[in-house]
Amino acid sequence: MEYGTRDSIRQRLATLEGVTNERDNFILENGILLGRIEKLSVELSRYTGTSVKVSLPPDLAGKVTAVDAQYDFVVLDVGEDQGVREHGEVLVGRGAGADAQLVGRLRILSVEKSRSIANIMPDYKTGEIQTGDYVFSERN
Repeated sequence: MEYGTRDSIRQRLATLEGVTNERDNFILENGILLGRIEKLSVELSRYTGTSVKVSLPPDLAGKVTAVDAQYDFVVLDVGEDQGVREHGEVLVGRGAGADAQLVGRLRILSVEKSRSIANIMPDYKTGEIQTGDYVFSERN
């Protein structure tokens, strides 16, 4: 078999395409399995009392849509569709540019498709969190 014939080139391209598709499927499946492992780790931590670090997308950005100051929780306009996961932590800010200030930190309590509920972490609270404040993930 010659390496330069059209048939051999077509055969190699078909093989390359098949391997590429298989690799893409493995990458997708790996992402799904890693997500399941993280969810199970969070669930296990509830029973063992250990803490688990839940990673959120580095470009996560949203807003506070409701605040319950009496019970120290907020509703956010980001959810599962944006990569939010239970027990993840986000920062809360107010203002823009040089006037921007960090107001506090939240721990995600429950997640729905396009919104989530988070507890205000009192040890990290530097001001009163308000409707309209923006939330973002901590960049590591």
